[in-house]
Amino acid sequence: MSDRKKLKARNLKAFLRWAPPLHEMLLGHKPSSELVFDKDGEPDIVFNGKAVYGGKAKAFADDQVREFLKKPRRFVVAPVQPGQRDQVANRFLGAVLEQAKKDGVTFGPSHRTPNAYFLAVLGIGLGLHIDALVECTDCQVLIIAEQHLEGLYHSLEVYDWHRLFKGIDGKGGQVFFIINNEPAKISGGMRTIMQMANPSSADGITCFTHDASPQFTLAMEIFAQEMELIFTGLGFFYDETLMIRNSYGNLVSGDARLYQRPERPLTEIPAFIIATGPSLDDSISYLKANADKAIIISSGTAIRPLLVNGIVPDFHIETENINVFPYIDQVAKDFDLSSICLLASSTVDLGVNQFFDTIVYYFRGSLSAAPLFCQSESNCFLQPEPTVVNASLSFAIEAGCKENYLFGVDMGAKVASNHHSKDSTHFMPDNVALEDDLVFNHQVPGNFGGTCWTSTGFIAARESLSVAMQLFGEGQRFYNCSDGALIDGAEPLPAQALTLPDVEGGKEAVVRGIVDSFPIYSRQEFEKSWDLKKIIAAINSFIDNFIACVEGTKTFLDKRYLTDLMNLLSPTMDWTENPSKGIENAVLVLFRGSLFTILMDMEYYFNRITDVEKAAAIEHILRRELLNTAHGLREKAIEVLSDPANVPSQESNGEPIPDELIPELPYTWGDVARNAPCPCGSGKRYKHCHG
Repeated sequence: MSDRKKLKARNLKAFLRWAPPLHEMLLGHKPSSELVFDKDGEPDIVFNGKAVYGGKAKAFADDQVREFLKKPRRFVVAPVQPGQRDQVANRFLGAVLEQAKKDGVTFGPSHRTPNAYFLAVLGIGLGLHIDALVECTDCQVLIIAEQHLEGLYHSLEVYDWHRLFKGIDGKGGQVFFIINNEPAKISGGMRTIMQMANPSSADGITCFTHDASPQFTLAMEIFAQEMELIFTGLGFFYDETLMIRNSYGNLVSGDARLYQRPERPLTEIPAFIIATGPSLDDSISYLKANADKAIIISSGTAIRPLLVNGIVPDFHIETENINVFPYIDQVAKDFDLSSICLLASSTVDLGVNQFFDTIVYYFRGSLSAAPLFCQSESNCFLQPEPTVVNASLSFAIEAGCKENYLFGVDMGAKVASNHHSKDSTHFMPDNVALEDDLVFNHQVPGNFGGTCWTSTGFIAARESLSVAMQLFGEGQRFYNCSDGALIDGAEPLPAQALTLPDVEGGKEAVVRGIVDSFPIYSRQEFEKSWDLKKIIAAINSFIDNFIACVEGTKTFLDKRYLTDLMNLLSPTMDWTENPSKGIENAVLVLFRGSLFTILMDMEYYFNRITDVEKAAAIEHILRRELLNTAHGLREKAIEVLSDPANVPSQESNGEPIPDELIPELPYTWGDVARNAPCPCGSGKRYKHCHG
């Protein structure tokens, strides 16, 4: 057997071990090009009679890498200061930077070494550029993107993939492949891999383009615009403790209904999925005239514009754990909500349920409350995040509605200042909307042509809507009647072009049947879930393991410590795979969001030390503060969860009862002096923040 055939056979075994799906694809691939060698053994790929590298593949790769390393393409996160994170991360970063200043440690604007946790290589060619890049960056995770299999197939006889896989695996790293020619999917695949592997180390990802194709160029442009989506949904410690406490309060009675995904469709009549985008105003007359021809699903703040215009939704969906009570209380002052079925996350604000006669709770699988209180994945929506309209669409899909129509699901605005329906709570006095949620600085295709302005959060929400339609909506149809952003998977359809038949026998019985299909979450089931001794034991075990990992790290210069921590923090953890570890998984989710953020900020500054001789000093500071944070998290978690019912209630008039200050709940703050630190933990003065 020739050396080339031996190498190919060894490489195929390597793919079988480390990348089985690609192994199958390579075995079945029929190349449309030819691998050739000159008299000196120099390889090349010939396509349609033309040599891709002009007979100089090795020299081409060497020159390309040499030029790249003079000015590597790196994507970095925005500089962060204390006050821009949650309370846990703010305290950590504040203590680190304060001590660093005392010790004379300074930080520069860019990375002081070429090291990168993530290396992305766009274009495989014959693979002759890969080793030099891996060696220079000392990456833990290598992402390789290619539009087709031609180069990879031919590289099996030229490049030692076995050595690459074995070397990265030997230091605990991973190699991922993206085989796709769509720029958005290449960019999205990179983001997903980084979220799954280690969201804390996105800063400084190095991206090398071997194939300067338009697809790869556009993929990098999209990645630059949407990189911050890597950090969405990480969660924060105080937020998670509040959601556990809210779930405790909402479920403890033993008489609430629990969402149960049906095994077969509950109905086939159409659904109107309604959000509060500005185009909702243009659809109101149609919705009012056809309200009895479809199930009306109100999403979050859409409830007010509907009721103002005489449209009573059948189901009202809520996902958030804070700031729901204020606007629901506001709406309830003017309208009777008792006939509407509230379908809310178990984590919803305490007190919201008082306005509805019928309440059904579902679990959000990504939150700590789900593995703690939920016994089955079927009690969760399939794709309920990141916005409430995502939950509404999931409900309509799972209920079996054959035709689903989106109204006011603008995912942005044609004119950035016109961000919601005119009757929305966003334009009411004392509204609780966050200004950051109204920053529309990305331009995307419009649903009915032209363009639409949208936000980073809405970009993620649009992607999630499309994924839900594609993965879970088989046999169902989706129409976007909103004059906002185009949503892949939903056919643009103006409301005036829509005609629906009457519902035979009326829809009231259908709605009642859907509600009655959901079981009661009994007191016995609640008590089976809430075991305080086991919860405290799981908290102690997790924190002990985290401390052991930090204490066992010799130096933060070796990024393998992050890989070890990711094995503990489990970015890809799916609690439904092992429901018997519900409490352990709940504790993991409780802590990991804030710990991800702390590690992200820690790496940001550690990688930018201006004087390498100060590395030991900053390592000492970082290690000390990591351990202090871990001990503090243990103490606070046990304190809070030992008395989960102690959440300040809200009276029906919305007045605060400041028994205890909770950073995420403004109604617990009482009177705050304008020049005092904001209770939210931002580090800003109250007058410059929530004041």
